[in-house]
Amino acid sequence: MVSEIHKTHDLLGWIPCVIGRLDFSKVSTEQIKCEELDSSQAPEICFSYTDEHSLPTINSTKIINVISSVYNWKDSEDKENEFDGLFRYITIFESLESGEVEGSAFLILHEDIVNRPDFSRDIIEPLQKISTDVTKYKQELIKNPYAPEFKMNTDEVLSPVNKIKQLIRTYAEDEDECVHPLKNRVIEVKFNIQTNGLTFLKTLPRSGVPQNLEEDTTRFIVAKQTFIYLKTILHRHKHHLANEDRLTSVHIIDAAKPKRTAIRLVDDLRRSVIELKERELEDKKSPDHSVQGVISYAKSLIQALQEIGYLSEEEMASKKSHFDNMLSSWKSMASKIESKDKQQKEVRDRLINYQLLSLFVTITSLLFLGIRYVGNNATTKIKSHIFPKIVEYFQDPSTLISYLMATYFLTLIYVIYKSSIHRFGLLNKLLTQPSIKLITTIKINKAKVKLYILRGTLAVGIIGFALIIRLSFISTA
Repeated sequence: MVSEIHKTHDLLGWIPCVIGRLDFSKVSTEQIKCEELDSSQAPEICFSYTDEHSLPTINSTKIINVISSVYNWKDSEDKENEFDGLFRYITIFESLESGEVEGSAFLILHEDIVNRPDFSRDIIEPLQKISTDVTKYKQELIKNPYAPEFKMNTDEVLSPVNKIKQLIRTYAEDEDECVHPLKNRVIEVKFNIQTNGLTFLKTLPRSGVPQNLEEDTTRFIVAKQTFIYLKTILHRHKHHLANEDRLTSVHIIDAAKPKRTAIRLVDDLRRSVIELKERELEDKKSPDHSVQGVISYAKSLIQALQEIGYLSEEEMASKKSHFDNMLSSWKSMASKIESKDKQQKEVRDRLINYQLLSLFVTITSLLFLGIRYVGNNATTKIKSHIFPKIVEYFQDPSTLISYLMATYFLTLIYVIYKSSIHRFGLLNKLLTQPSIKLITTIKINKAKVKLYILRGTLAVGIIGFALIIRLSFISTA
């Protein structure tokens, strides 16, 4: 059965939801911060209320969400810096019995709010008060979930929120010419978000504003920005990078054939997969990255579109199969790249081991030369007028031998460590044999042997290093 909701809305988008159901109680403004203003200049409001202390009923629990913040939405070139792009969203929505949510998002220029102090007094400050009370209520629930000292019933939140929502509309129709009127400067977008992430939007016309191409463009842009805002406060970047958050956009609903709109949404993700695939192949990234995540998104979107009747079961199966084929192709190419990278890494690792061995031989040779130098009681001294004490200290033969021995111990520790954990290390090869047996033929735990070797080596090295440094100071005292 095809959903009829598209008849009351103009645009369709999709908030990524891999598990198939959005949690409307999880809202946040953390991913959409205003860097130009501090919290005193642009206070944020973000709360989600549910009645958690009353006796449960067979009906679903109502969720009431209010999210408001200022953000710089400037996304076009402005060489003369004629505008700052700072707008405030006031988003209010509540859950329905079916689980979906409906609400309105109001977009207001931040400068207009600054020029109308009464707007903050009548709208922002009361919402902050409700937010504070909701926070207090949740804190009391932690202490006593059945009988909190501070209670808030649904009507105590919903009633004042609805009054504030109506007051915002009153400001938008304000005829007062004193100060700075907001008539037609507040734009409202109503929306419906399904539990599967499908989002229907409609920008309401402003009374007194001519309905022409310019106004239609403004309404579309505002609806698109509203969708981005809703997606940001409800969605976390778990399967893709934050800068790839515009994987899907909004599309005008074809009321006669909504399937066309559904296919456009799927095509958004198909193009995103292709772009990510090409980019990651160039960067030689792991296949367990964005491509797999976006393909998971696409299959969830296809499922959501089938649930509301925009795609048939056959069409859903066909499109899912298409994305499965894309994933198989990507894995095949990525595995070849990984194999090549693995071979290159093995060559680099062998080179590092040879360099490490060369360093060990060099330090050992220097140590024996130092011992011979001390044994011959060398008396040659270098005089210096700059830091004479330090020069004298380092010319002492015992100091030289102490530091050579310390370097020797540190190199030895590192050699044993690398040979224990590196796949080409001698100790690692010994410990990774099919079976390691003691003289008693009892098998031992290879992982524990490695751990004991590393711990013992580290302990001996630290003690030896400390003793050498201590002896060097005693010998020069």
